[in-house]
Amino acid sequence: MGKQVCEGGGSGAFVPASPVRRAPTLRPRAAGELRGARRRRRACTRRGKPLGTLSLGAARALAGIEPPGPEESAAESRREAWAAVGLLCDELSNVVLTFGLPGDEETGTGRMLGLARSSIQPVWLTLRQLVRDPPRWAQPSRRELVGLLVHTCENPAIVALAADRLGDRCPPLVCINGQPRASTILLLRSLVGAGAQLRHHGDFDWGGVRIGNVLHARLPVVPWQFDRDAYVRAIEAHRSSSPLAGYPIDACWDPALSGEMRLAGRRIEEELVADELLAALASVAAVRGQRAQ
Repeated sequence: MGKQVCEGGGSGAFVPASPVRRAPTLRPRAAGELRGARRRRRACTRRGKPLGTLSLGAARALAGIEPPGPEESAAESRREAWAAVGLLCDELSNVVLTFGLPGDEETGTGRMLGLARSSIQPVWLTLRQLVRDPPRWAQPSRRELVGLLVHTCENPAIVALAADRLGDRCPPLVCINGQPRASTILLLRSLVGAGAQLRHHGDFDWGGVRIGNVLHARLPVVPWQFDRDAYVRAIEAHRSSSPLAGYPIDACWDPALSGEMRLAGRRIEEELVADELLAALASVAAVRGQRAQ
């Protein structure tokens, strides 16, 4: 038996559902072979020799995952590919922060999400949970989240503020927290596969643009107050923001944004526009409430 793992566009690839295996147990080993086990684990996070390269290519082909682009983390891309075929690397340390995702009563992860949602608490999900015990809605055939808006942000501070100020009115929120990790991409893919729509906001700096480019390349994402007009408004409201540093890069979703950032030369951290982001989330919640009446 197997399961479908969906790309952002909704296409899927057959992936073995079981058994899920950890990197250190790929081959039988006797006591005392700990050093060899560590070498095998490291093979999951660096480019291997020809056999390892072929295996990684086969995993990507089986899961329908493209090789990483120049702005993506090669190590996280490898973890993503291995996880998609049931091989876990860094299964507990690879985590993603969420708030308000729907839960269910059929899976352990779903029950945990439901409890966190009812108690208005953000919750971290591990790569192990997302692969071994995914929520019920992660099964693409169910399409339980059609039309649901899921917002993504770059910084955990936005999640904390949303929990404090909006509480259970807040639409589902996922924190990217730096360069997207395998757990993050796997979660977002499963949300898209279930019918959810993704909106992304990040820091107005070159690192934030790179993160946005990765998400737009890997998933069907639309910007959430993360374009030239939003940047101009933020610059006018925060004229004393810190200088923009780093190597410039074009924003694939809005090249005019990068041009304006070069011109203004100012960095706008996500926390500076937190009030605007929370107001936008509250508006989404209000519309959702009206439709439910």
